[in-house]
Amino acid sequence: MKIEEELEVVKQQFHSELGQVASSKALADIKVRYLGKKGIFRCFSEKLKQYPDKARIGALINDCKTYIEGSLQEKSLAILTLEETELFSKEKIDVSLPGDFQYRGGRHILKRILDDIVDVFVRLGFSVREAPNIENEANNFTLLNFTENHPARQMHDTFYLDPKTVLRTHTSNVQARELKKQNPPIKVVAPGLCFRNEDISARSHMLFHQVEAFYIDHNVNFSDLTAILSAFYHSFFQRKVELRFRHSYFPFVEPGIEVDVSCECLDKGCALCKHTGWLEVAGAGMIHPQVLRNGDIDPEIYSGYAVGMGIERLVMLQHGISDIRLFSENDQRFLQQFI
Repeated sequence: MKIEEELEVVKQQFHSELGQVASSKALADIKVRYLGKKGIFRCFSEKLKQYPDKARIGALINDCKTYIEGSLQEKSLAILTLEETELFSKEKIDVSLPGDFQYRGGRHILKRILDDIVDVFVRLGFSVREAPNIENEANNFTLLNFTENHPARQMHDTFYLDPKTVLRTHTSNVQARELKKQNPPIKVVAPGLCFRNEDISARSHMLFHQVEAFYIDHNVNFSDLTAILSAFYHSFFQRKVELRFRHSYFPFVEPGIEVDVSCECLDKGCALCKHTGWLEVAGAGMIHPQVLRNGDIDPEIYSGYAVGMGIERLVMLQHGISDIRLFSENDQRFLQQFI
């Protein structure tokens, strides 16, 4: 049989086998049988030595081999497409099904409310200032008009690190520092942590957050204080609120007041306001003349007001929370309600 006839038989045999191939493995077997090291075309290469016109016969063999390689390539692409289609069909994903719920992280509720309060005061023209949590006794007490025998100075109310150093009991130490640093007008809001030597219970904690705001300038009066309180609480509670002031005593202000806001129950009475229609939210007053003198500011020329509020209490009132300890227990069931 002539070489041309042999090559034609190989082609026909190849086509017959290729038509029955339905997988990548079967295709690989055919490729090895025809093009492998011991395959059919290896035999043709060895026969080539027998022919005197090697160039012509070699060209015929190469043409046939090239044809088979091309056919294998086309078949390979077709099988790959078919196998991918079958795989995708078996592993089909229903994109209409909801995915696994992923819990989102977020700021702690106290941090978020603290930031919200500071943002309101910043919009009202106040600058943010901070002071150390570890403070000397003068800035925490003496410069704020606490007498030497005031009960707040006692160790049962205050954490002393040494006889002259304390963990600050309020953010009013910012006021004592800023009065020494600045000349009026001074308009500052001071957020931060405070510490008091108290038993931990549902209503009190040794660690809490506070915001103080104060303003000192010419002719600052009580009506300026009531105006800023009204503007702040309207913005914070996002509703129209009525304010009620009750006389109270704080060493660093005179007169001093307790600030109440009207409850959302609109005077109908509820558990949140203990059926009084009012919520106690802050302490405030006109800065005591002695505090101004201690800061080298003449009270005959300047006057000012100060207001301080506990963040935990505001959040408890806002959300009806009855136990202050929940804020520091890291209970995800509680904290995730506010994300």
